[in-house]
Amino acid sequence: MKNFYKKTWDRYVGLRNAGVAVLVILGAMQRVNAQVADYAFAQSTGFFNSIAATGILVPGSEATVSNPGNNDTAGWDVSIPFNFKFNGSDYTSMYVNSNGGVTFGTLKSDGPSLISSTITYSAAIAVMNRDLNGEFETTGNVINGSNMITSVASFKGIAVGKKLKTIVDFGNITVSNGIASGATITAFNETAGTITMSLPATKTVFSAPVIYGTGKVFTSVEGVAPNRTFVVEWLGYNDNATEHSYLNFQLRLAETTNKVSIVYGSQFIESTANKPTYVGFRGASKSDFNNRAGTSWSNSSAGTASNSSLSRNNTNFPASGLTFTWSPPSCPTPGAVVIADANIAQTTAIASWAAPSLIPANGYEIYYSTVNVAPTSATVLDATNSVASNTTSAQITGLTPSTLYYVWVRSLCDATSKSIWTGIPIMFTTLCQTPSLSTTGGLGCPGGAVMLSATPSAGAVVNWYNSSLGGSILATGNTFTTPMLNNTTTYYASALTGVIDTAGLASPAVIGGWIAAQTNTTWGVYFTVKKPAKFKSIDVFPVQSGQSGAINIVNGTVSLGGSAFATIPFTTNVSGGTTAQTVALDIDLPPGDYTIYPTLPSGGLMRNMSGAIYPYVSSVASITGNGYNENYYMCFYNFKFVTGCESERYPVVATVNSSGCLNTGEANLENKLSLYPNPFTELLHVSDVSKVKSISVMDVSGRLVKTFDKPSSSLSLGDLKQAVYFISLELIDGSKQTVRVIRK
Repeated sequence: MKNFYKKTWDRYVGLRNAGVAVLVILGAMQRVNAQVADYAFAQSTGFFNSIAATGILVPGSEATVSNPGNNDTAGWDVSIPFNFKFNGSDYTSMYVNSNGGVTFGTLKSDGPSLISSTITYSAAIAVMNRDLNGEFETTGNVINGSNMITSVASFKGIAVGKKLKTIVDFGNITVSNGIASGATITAFNETAGTITMSLPATKTVFSAPVIYGTGKVFTSVEGVAPNRTFVVEWLGYNDNATEHSYLNFQLRLAETTNKVSIVYGSQFIESTANKPTYVGFRGASKSDFNNRAGTSWSNSSAGTASNSSLSRNNTNFPASGLTFTWSPPSCPTPGAVVIADANIAQTTAIASWAAPSLIPANGYEIYYSTVNVAPTSATVLDATNSVASNTTSAQITGLTPSTLYYVWVRSLCDATSKSIWTGIPIMFTTLCQTPSLSTTGGLGCPGGAVMLSATPSAGAVVNWYNSSLGGSILATGNTFTTPMLNNTTTYYASALTGVIDTAGLASPAVIGGWIAAQTNTTWGVYFTVKKPAKFKSIDVFPVQSGQSGAINIVNGTVSLGGSAFATIPFTTNVSGGTTAQTVALDIDLPPGDYTIYPTLPSGGLMRNMSGAIYPYVSSVASITGNGYNENYYMCFYNFKFVTGCESERYPVVATVNSSGCLNTGEANLENKLSLYPNPFTELLHVSDVSKVKSISVMDVSGRLVKTFDKPSSSLSLGDLKQAVYFISLELIDGSKQTVRVIRK
């Protein structure tokens, strides 16, 4: 009946709960491919050589004033005349959009914010990316019946034959510009400030909007293979909704070197309002970016977020010839660093990563630390903080149990060339040093209790459960006396080391005030875990017993409900709303913010509706509030966290067998003898010792442990261990009785 266990609990201090399926993707924060971040940026001043006269007009890209011919939101597939490698992949085509950007791969976008978009196209480049269109707007005086527009403010992109936009009266929203429908430009005189129309005006309007299409996209190939440059030029684009701009810019892709350049031409901008403009590029997700930011185009800085932008208005814009160039890394950074749950032990872990497009000749370096501070060129690497590998995985050794680590990886391309370190570190926590546990089952008679025992390693305590996963904590200590049993029943014991920390209110009565049942909402409680810990249990105060409910735990703070990564069912076993029921959770949580909310039993759970004062702080966790009312404290009390280590639960069997059993009730009926108290601690009393000749004491295996040849009415049994024993009474009349007792 005795079993010895010393087994490491295969668990990771992440979001993993015994009995609850939990998915943790630790690499979700890691850039899938960090080569975009590795591109080197350079800025220079050169010349904008327009290709409008010699290039090829992209079919469909010439804007008109018909809707959607103004190319407000449009795009076109464009072939690249050579293999262009971008972010580790080869491309022979791209999608050019009217909002000043391009995308690569099967998925396309004509959006105004390509770098920060959630669309998973393969890659994107923002040249002058924002909400643009191909119409240019100026002003002039339109005279009823005349085909001449006078006092024209600007002539950007004007040409004979262009159609003019007609604006008609529309209530109080828009007013007609007096230009006849279908009118085109037949002549213009920039010196005189006039435009001649093919049709006379229908209304006199001073400073009327004069709008015509100017936006076009051209392509051209410069140079000779293998050193060609593919050029895409946006000519005459305008800021949408404030159509008084005339923007010109180019994207240049270099063959062989795979450099990306953006060259800006002359800009005409009337609006004083700031136009956030996105410049740079990204990989397959917005977390992999390399962009520019700031208020000065001539002194831009690296963007710190995917939506970082450059300011642009009538006084702050790129000078003609301003050139931004990004060069691909000669030694690219590896990507997708992963440390799988199965590869984490108490003192070791195995990290793996994706190889970059250029395999480094000298392998990789892996740096690890208990502090989230990225290594720099000044960081000294040694056997205590780094390992090297010639493959895309490495074992890290010499780690401390129950400790949070951060990991970075870089490529070693040759003796002097090293990539930058991977950006966001991968995090993992080593397994704890699990205490050992030996257990001893018990034997009892039908209708009686059974004593079970367990001995943990030094410094550990034993918890007893009624199920292998979840369930409730029945007792704590090296022994456990079951309830009265009629059938053999399995219980479970675990060994726990470490400190139990309590957070939050102990009960609704602590702050008193207005206490009532929560029955029809799932408002939760926000809490923050400060260091890796096991969320051991919480207390609830049910209104009625015998009802089903559940505990749900969510990443982050959510005001109502939320997608739970762990759900622990329970059945209420107390009632009245003033008695605590402890619900075992046993969930390992890394540092972070969480919400716990109930699936309410029909009778509800008690909560405080006044008097709450957040935060409730402990050394491990802080209860920070709820999403409903900060005067309320919702349902969950006495949070318990363990910062040590708990073994898995091991079965301990309480065997019920009627063989050799004569219960106390039978003894009383037949011979009017009884033994009491049962269970006992020191003394066991015999109801009528005058009828007894001798007494024998046996353990559950049948071994004789004590005899009384001349018994007294009080038997001193305090020297016995805590266990189940059988007392055999030999009576003067020659009969025998056997009574099962428990030494507690």
